[in-house]
Amino acid sequence: MQASFPSWQILAWSVGPLLAVVILAIGWLRGSLSSLRFFGAYLGFFVFREVSFLALSSSHWGASRAVYDYYWISEFVLSSLRLLTVCEIFWRSLHRYPAVWDLAWRVLAGFATLLLLWSAYTAWQHSNKIAKFFYNSLQSFELMQATLLVASLAVVVYYHVHLIPIYRLMLVGLCLYSLMQVMTF
Repeated sequence: MQASFPSWQILAWSVGPLLAVVILAIGWLRGSLSSLRFFGAYLGFFVFREVSFLALSSSHWGASRAVYDYYWISEFVLSSLRLLTVCEIFWRSLHRYPAVWDLAWRVLAGFATLLLLWSAYTAWQHSNKIAKFFYNSLQSFELMQATLLVASLAVVVYYHVHLIPIYRLMLVGLCLYSLMQVMTF
């Protein structure tokens, strides 16, 4: 059975990938994606996933279990790339502060490990279905990211770490995105 979408829905759905392509183009032209490789990978994979998911959803496979599983697995990959982006920004901002970096990465890594174990335990309870497994792990993973982002921003504020304005905006934006994901799951 082929799913059909109204043209306004396709237009609304395409805004995110189009903005990602614009950001990728600007980043590539300015050479700034070389410093944030995980963010570039995130944007590229986001565009690929949205275009491929739209194509799959509009095809005769649209209502299949495989497309549903594909969506949740790719959403988990996107979430992981966002977390790696945050780690990259955090490292680039704090490596100039060796004392803060030595303390902060250990505390945040320990905190992340505990939250990751909790996420794995939560997801493992639903390991009988792939999509349910990734849905539950993603829900816990987004909560972990939001918590780590708030903790990271607290470290930055507490130690008066100078953040490049774009990094600050990205961290706040990613934090708000993760919080919205947690609230809507």
